Amino acid sequence: MGWVVLVIVAICVIVFFNIRRRRRNPKISIMHKSGEDTYNIVGQMDSFIISKNERYEFIVKDGLIIGSRDRSKSSQFVYYGSENDERV
Repeated sequence: MGWVVLVIVAICVIVFFNIRRRRRNPKISIMHKSGEDTYNIVGQMDSFIISKNERYEFIVKDGLIIGSRDRSKSSQFVYYGSENDERV
């Protein structure tokens, strides 16, 4: 009987920490259409990717664009700034 209580407490602790973590950095998923252009924003509040017309992608971290790519030409992002910048 004591191990059942221990398992229930462990599950409650895991659920609590998962909910707390999600509140600190909520996920976002936004689609916006402007004329013929379609913009998709996917990620978390502090780091996300903006896609334009499913061709161009921009990585945004802490409000700054740190990298971009043209999906029709490359699968690799080109990063701006120093080599020590954190990647998303």
